[in-house]
Order: sequence, then C-alpha cells, then structure tokens
Amino acid sequence: LRARTDGELREDIEESRRRLFSLRFQTATRQLADVSQVSKTRRRISRIATLLREREILEELGMVTTVASDVAEPESAAGDSDSEPVESPEDSEDEAPADDDATTSDESDAEAEQE
Repeated sequence: LRARTDGELREDIEESRRRLFSLRFQTATRQLADVSQVSKTRRRISRIATLLREREILEELGMVTTVASDVAEPESAAGDSDSEPVESPEDSEDEAPADDDATTSDESDAEAEQE
C-alpha cells in the first residue's frame, strides 16, 4: 500500500467501502459464507486511512516522503543549516549596553543616597 500514490489510495478506499457495504448486506441476508471478509475489509480501510492521514501530517510539517519507502526528510535539510543561528541572550549586543546602564544607574543611586 505504501508504494501507491494518494490518488490510488483514495480510489482503493472508496472501492473497499463499497465492498464493505455489499458484505454487510450479504451478511444480513445470510448470503455470505465467509463472515471474516467483513473484518478484513474494515482493517484494509483502516490501513489505507492511516496511510493517507500519515501523509497529510507529514505534508503539514513540511516533510517530503518518497513513494517507494517510509523515509521522511525535511524539504530543505541543507538550506536550514545555512540559516542564521539563534542568538542566546548572552550573545546579544543589544543587552550588553542595558547591563552597563543598569550598573551606572545603580551607582548613581548609591551616590545620591550618600549625599
């Protein structure tokens, strides 16, 4: 199932839902010899729905999946490493003068109290 495209999976899930509908009628009218087909069809629908939802989530997260494998990679893995690093508060130049000003104002307050 993982090797199929989204369109093929959607067609397959619709076909399986029609089959399940038919199997339920056959079960109700006592025409179905193998009742395990109902649970097998329900499981198939669940598997397909899970795959489709998994692909939707990966798409929302910006992950790219290859059709033939389970491997998920970011869209721009190489591009993200070249982006600017996030500065920590210690590295920020804007905060350094603020610390100096705070020290200066504290010293001014102390001098004012002494006078």
